[in-house]
Amino acid sequence: MTHESNRADDAARDSEMDAAIGRAMRAGANEPPILTQVAEAFSGRMGGINMLGVPMMFGLLGLAVWSGFRFFDATETRGMVMWATIFLFCSTSIGMFKMWYWMLMNRNAVTREVKRLELQVARLAGARSGT
Repeated sequence: MTHESNRADDAARDSEMDAAIGRAMRAGANEPPILTQVAEAFSGRMGGINMLGVPMMFGLLGLAVWSGFRFFDATETRGMVMWATIFLFCSTSIGMFKMWYWMLMNRNAVTREVKRLELQVARLAGARSGT
């Protein structure tokens, strides 16, 4: 009889754990809006350095547009190569800055998820031990 009651207790605990995991997964599906995630990229230890990247991106964009117009105004091949090189450098740099910010936002999202999982594991461990 005791053996059957232990199985029933284990099954009840397993179903409680499954329900708790399901609640945690549903709660984790509520990610903050994209603008909130962007704002989080500019906070923290590296916030000041990250803020420097935005004006640099706009400066590179302006230089890329200007060099693109100058490319079409150039009459010599050497000038065309120079303006095209500047344009490609600026475009590549802008892309690298954007990838940097997306990686920052992804890192913040992963950190949030790990914290949620740690909290859920602590709750489940507490529920399992009866505290």
